[in-house]
Amino acid sequence: MNILFIIGNGFDLRLGLPTGYPDFLDHYKEQNPKHNIEVKTSKEEFFKFIERVENEEWKDLEVTLGNFTSHLTDKTQFLEFYRDINLSLADYLSNIEEEANSTFTNEQSEHLKQSLLTPYNYLNNREKELFESRIKWNDLEASIISLNYTSFLETLCKGYIEIGKYYNRPDNAYAFRLNQIKHIHGRLTEKSILLGVDNEEQISNEDFRLDEDILDVMIKPRGNENIGSLIDRECQDLIKEADVIYIFGSSLGETDKTWWTAIKERFSNSQAIILYFAHDKNAISTLSTETSFKRRARQQLVTALGLEGNEIDYRDRIFIALNTAMFPEGKL
Repeated sequence: MNILFIIGNGFDLRLGLPTGYPDFLDHYKEQNPKHNIEVKTSKEEFFKFIERVENEEWKDLEVTLGNFTSHLTDKTQFLEFYRDINLSLADYLSNIEEEANSTFTNEQSEHLKQSLLTPYNYLNNREKELFESRIKWNDLEASIISLNYTSFLETLCKGYIEIGKYYNRPDNAYAFRLNQIKHIHGRLTEKSILLGVDNEEQISNEDFRLDEDILDVMIKPRGNENIGSLIDRECQDLIKEADVIYIFGSSLGETDKTWWTAIKERFSNSQAIILYFAHDKNAISTLSTETSFKRRARQQLVTALGLEGNEIDYRDRIFIALNTAMFPEGKL
């Protein structure tokens, strides 16, 4: 049985690490431009633009970059600003990674291992029974698609979950093997990271939508094509073959629409099931309110995937685990 984990920045945040875009923007605002002092003007305009945004959308840097293009007309000016913010983000996260990698404990690694082996244990008993009834049990062949640039996941796996090795599971006779971890947006150790949007429509400046130099840096799927590593094709294949998909730490944002569409196709053309680990700091742990929040989270996923109908139509195939202890926790 093929299982697939989609892991977003919520994984790093749960470790107590300041890797969110708001954390980075607080840092970036105080930094001098990396390579070109003329970027300072664009940077000032960018933060003025953020101040004018009335909703929470500014907290998604990639969405904000796409919208900010409408406030610039000079292609070179935007490309220099983009280069500066991309390099600054990579440096910021690299510093966090260097400081944090030596601080993880054996207990955190063991917690990670158990979370990977039996993630459905975070469902209640009735949900777990239904979940298990939808599975044709045999050895679990697992893969991870990480939406993160960082390698905290790999660090925690060392010595506890080795790639290609079978591990016994505590609740039945079938074994677990992690086959690969794919960073679809690049890694800090690589030449560049993919920071941008999913498609041309998410670039507000219509002239920029026609400029290949802009598209090369701003459209993430195009960036993967240009890099030519075939990781995008490999991740598409992993989704096409998945029987169970676990989603953790992702806001299900539009800037990763390519991947939500791929999951929709697999879900719609197979009997695959999904377990979405939702986090809502406003959820209150009472029976009625928790059920309501789970319905809301399921509807959010249905909408993000572009599925027809409402959440009630998918309760036997889309499962929600709310505010769980899935994956290790840390402190800032």
